[in-house]
Amino acid sequence: MYVTPVNSAGGDLVPLREVSRYDDRPPHIDFDLPLNGEWSDLTALFDLVRIDDRWAFVLHDLHVL
Repeated sequence: MYVTPVNSAGGDLVPLREVSRYDDRPPHIDFDLPLNGEWSDLTALFDLVRIDDRWAFVLHDLHVL
């Protein structure tokens, strides 16, 4: 099993790319990833945090539903 480049993935699933904001934590990004050439239920969740004068994506969770 391998993660496929986003621009070459096929299949019927529509990938999720969603940004959520909460009052008590940093902005949260959900990003679906394709596996073996097809869109899958593999989702990476990132927190968007400010470090000095730059933004960083901090991996919070990686899961398959």
